[in-house]
Formats: sequence, structure tokens, C-alpha cells
Amino acid sequence: MTPTLQLVQVNLDSSQRCSETINHRQDGKYYTEFLARLQSDKSKTLDKSRWRTIWHEYTLDNGNIVYSDRRREFSAGKFPDPDKYIAYADFIHLDRNDSYILGPFDFADPGNTASGRSKGRERLEELTWQSLVTALSPSDITLPNLSSHLLPDVTQPSSKRPRPSP
Repeated sequence: MTPTLQLVQVNLDSSQRCSETINHRQDGKYYTEFLARLQSDKSKTLDKSRWRTIWHEYTLDNGNIVYSDRRREFSAGKFPDPDKYIAYADFIHLDRNDSYILGPFDFADPGNTASGRSKGRERLEELTWQSLVTALSPSDITLPNLSSHLLPDVTQPSSKRPRPSP
């Protein structure tokens, strides 16, 4: 299997309530929710993208949650109907060697719209991405799709055209 980069958010509330993660402080197993880029940001680099919790429609089958393939994006700060949608989550051992933890981090201050409303905290700080690049450089994990100024040893092509020789 190829190592991959996943952006997750530890949910301490759920880690304390779930029977699978009740001993999270001792065994390092936490309830984590997966984040994904907005579909409309797929053409952007990761550092310029907005990130939100992945929500899926679900059903119950003999008490087990069955995720549907239908993923939904909800506006920042809006929470879907809990009887219909669930955050895509898993129980992850964060203290194992196959997990790398970068954090804690917070989302970047987005500023305000022209009308003075907050735009929503959905992008990661550039410093967080720089820390990730530094940490991943010696590993086998492929560096993510980031702006060129964040990647190591990237030579910027000159924007000037060479002058013809006389």
C-alpha cells in the first residue's frame, strides 16, 4: 500500500464518549473525522483550497452504520440533519509509527467580506503546510500538490524572454 496524506480532525468529545476510544489517553486510539477539499477547489493547490468535514448519507442495518457513496458538502457553520447525514470518521491509533501528527493547528483567519461578515475558517495557515513539507521531505510519502514557493528545491522559470543575439 502506498502511504497517503489524509487531513483529519480529532474529535475529543466523541473520543471520550465512544466505547472504542474511551481509553484514548492510554492506547492512543482516537475518534477522527476526515476533511476534504471543496469540490469547487479541486483545480487549486492544497494550500489555496478550503477544507471541510466529509458528510455522507447513511442508513442503519442491524445497528451498523452503512455509508452511502453520496458525499455532501455543507456551508461552513451549517450542520446537516443527524438522522440523515454523518461525518465520515474512523477510529485511528495516532501513537503508531505509521501515523504522523502535525499539530495542533488552527485554520487561517480568513478576513471579512466587503459587507464585513467573516468568510469562514476553512484554509490552513501557510506555516502549517511548510511544516508538513519539512516533515515529509525525508519520507516515502509524495509531497502534496502545493504552491511552488512551499516546495523544496523548486526553481522558478524565468518570465523574461531571452534577447536574440545580434
